[in-house]
Amino acid sequence: MIIKGSIHSFSLGKQNKNLFKFSIGSSRTDKKEDCRKITRRMICNLVKKDKRYKYKKIDIRNSDNEYRLGQPILYSDGVESKLKISISHDNRICFVACSDSCIGIDTSQIRSFKKYEYLFRDCIEQINVCVSSDYFYTLLWTIKESFTKSIGMGLKFGFNSIVVKNLDLLKNEIILEVSDKFGTIEHSSLAFYYFTLNNYIFMICIICN
Repeated sequence: MIIKGSIHSFSLGKQNKNLFKFSIGSSRTDKKEDCRKITRRMICNLVKKDKRYKYKKIDIRNSDNEYRLGQPILYSDGVESKLKISISHDNRICFVACSDSCIGIDTSQIRSFKKYEYLFRDCIEQINVCVSSDYFYTLLWTIKESFTKSIGMGLKFGFNSIVVKNLDLLKNEIILEVSDKFGTIEHSSLAFYYFTLNNYIFMICIICN
């Protein structure tokens, strides 16, 4: 399955606030439990600012659906919200986002992904990106992970099931080839938005049906 989309870099304060909202925080420790508490608090604060919805008692639960196992779902007064949320953390960095559309996010410190190069070999020749190799591979990693989260499957989908056939940051174009082993992925508009902060890449994937 071939999916064509767009990819855009942006600076903080200039994101499309009508399309998505996000927040960045940090944990004092590397403990996963601390990160979970902080990300949940950040999500609650983020959605409460959305004046279109009157949220009262907010809860975040992980999906028990076998195809979306572990995906965070927002509830208000015990009812599942139409607002979609996504959570990511790397080291002590916590990153959360929400949108009316299907959304997936990922953050990663810019680092060497040399041992994972086999996941990206099939797309290296069709790249128009003037960045360091570490930045390049970190960018590809966050593209793949944010996409799998946007369709509700996360790492379960398998990075080998996604091939970045074309990535042109100058023309803001991206083409993915996705395995159909999990069925047809309904989409009409696929868009990636990213920015870099303190040697971290923050990637947001939006699928508008």
